[in-house]
Amino acid sequence: MGPLLLFLGQLSAAACALGAADSVTLDSRDVRVGDVVTPDCLAGHNVAELTIASLPDHAEQISVSRDGLAALVRRRVPGLSNIDPGEGDEHIMLVAPQPSPNADPTICFLLTETASAGAALTREMAAPTPCGDAPIDQSMRYQRLHGVLRAAADIPQGSYLGRLALPEAYPDAGEERQFTVAIGPVRVQRRVELMQPAPAGAAAFVRDETGEVFAAPLDLLLPSDPP
Repeated sequence: MGPLLLFLGQLSAAACALGAADSVTLDSRDVRVGDVVTPDCLAGHNVAELTIASLPDHAEQISVSRDGLAALVRRRVPGLSNIDPGEGDEHIMLVAPQPSPNADPTICFLLTETASAGAALTREMAAPTPCGDAPIDQSMRYQRLHGVLRAAADIPQGSYLGRLALPEAYPDAGEERQFTVAIGPVRVQRRVELMQPAPAGAAAFVRDETGEVFAAPLDLLLPSDPP
């Protein structure tokens, strides 16, 4: 059996269903597999980020039947052909993301440089601008796990971002840092790579050159010197 067929068979064998919630608030205007299915559908498989639909422009929410939503999942991931529409209301309300609750209601932002797809959006790449009726660029996705707002696609310079709470610049996943710690009179330094973005908090997971992964306090992660 080929790897793809084995993969699809493993997905089908899982006890997979749509989530029980009657309403789902999305991280972006794209509806992804991981937004609407139970964890059983995702265990060990990288399908959570696959897009199955997008909210219509200017729609703040739409109601989709469970059968229709399950059909969208099956079409995008054939290995989930046995997905159960689940119990609960016959429809699921998909709700567009709302502006950050920490955003200043009087300040909006304009992008001062092009943001490549996947880039974390920070205050250093945007400038305050009066809030208006200009269309807001929708190519943004909020990652709840780390509290990071990213460009879901390339966003050109000059794009209107609307009302946001943008953080200051911070280390992002994949960046190298020098982990430095003093143990008595001995100073230990290790070159590490961040495994996650670190916009706030006391520590972040990093990986050293031997492959060991551990949590390191952010104040001990200094800019990495050239090798």
